[in-house]
Amino acid sequence: MTDRGIRSSLRYLFADFIGEDDDTPPSLPDGLPEVVTAVAGDAVDPLIDYQGTSYAQLYVSRLRRFIGRNGVDDAMFAEIARLMAARMSYEDPIRIAQLKLAELGMASGAGRFLRDPQIPDR
Repeated sequence: MTDRGIRSSLRYLFADFIGEDDDTPPSLPDGLPEVVTAVAGDAVDPLIDYQGTSYAQLYVSRLRRFIGRNGVDDAMFAEIARLMAARMSYEDPIRIAQLKLAELGMASGAGRFLRDPQIPDR
């Protein structure tokens, strides 16, 4: 890992610890091929949902490394963007359960699923 990669990872880590997470979604860098823009655009929202906007910004920053790089064509770049998004946002069993509960809560009223049946309503 390069010094720049270590610095960006540490920057993300410290921002997460001290709560400096800007809620503005990151913009994709100029110079991305159209096919990569589609892949990266689809990846940003799940990354924000998974870890926050600073984590999505880290993804976008990592993509910048491949813009204009020799030997990396559009198809390879799109695959790099897809794989990087998948590795950065895997859904573990707890995350899947959270998403399912959120869906149920939206459909049926969150209180019904989040309320403890042993505690009477007030």
